[in-house]
Amino acid sequence: MTAGEPNLIGPVAGTTPQEQSRSRPQSRPIPADLLRAASRRLGIISLLGAGLWAFGLTGSLLGHHHGPGAMQADVIAGLSLLVSLGLFFYSRKRDREPERIINLGLGYLVLVGFAVGQLFHGHVFAPSSKKGDCGRKGDLICMMKYSTH
Repeated sequence: MTAGEPNLIGPVAGTTPQEQSRSRPQSRPIPADLLRAASRRLGIISLLGAGLWAFGLTGSLLGHHHGPGAMQADVIAGLSLLVSLGLFFYSRKRDREPERIINLGLGYLVLVGFAVGQLFHGHVFAPSSKKGDCGRKGDLICMMKYSTH
């Protein structure tokens, strides 16, 4: 073996022949029964979301509105409640296309994420001064907040 000669372990591989009959399969659509089941689950999730928005809005309206941005939070919660109920009732109609409901669910996901982001990053909630006081954020947010400390 010389310095310019490569040290090969095996023979040089040839090219793989391309068979026209065994080309990549075309993507297949999702079966209709799976789409229907997913759209029904999406309707249930949107109803659950509507219940959570209603719970938060009711707690806010029955509580005291002393924090800055309390009205903004109520408007965000009210609109999110209406969108959640709208998606639920839209998904319950039998003549709707399940694929369209799933696509609307993606938009719903983005909208709810935006609403929650506005609530917590839009300075709607005033920071609490005491360690145990979570204000209007709710018990779940308090659990998440204090589990990281």
